[in-house]
Amino acid sequence: MVRWPAQRPGPAPFAGSARDLKRARYALWKNPGNLTSRQQAKLAWIEKTHPYLYRAYLLKEGLRVAFQLKGEEGKYALARWLSWAARCRIPEFIQLGQKYASTWKPSTQPSTTASATA
Repeated sequence: MVRWPAQRPGPAPFAGSARDLKRARYALWKNPGNLTSRQQAKLAWIEKTHPYLYRAYLLKEGLRVAFQLKGEEGKYALARWLSWAARCRIPEFIQLGQKYASTWKPSTQPSTTASATA
């Protein structure tokens, strides 16, 4: 009689495989309001098993929201996102934040072009 070991010896396997991540990519692309329950479960799985990837997803969503907002609220959201991107330790987001911050300066003074000439 052959007895199979209950567990394989050696290190614990990774939490999920490349195939599982490939299957979860559509959930990462979609807007959070349009996710199915299965895609929400995939995001919850990613949050637990791949925190680096989940942080990148949150940064992506934060930037999407910052561009959707208008006026002062949008400027504030973008400034907050740029601050977050600078601290996130994900090189691609740091570069994106630096590139955008170099071209965008938040205006703290109200526009005075018409009133200054009067």
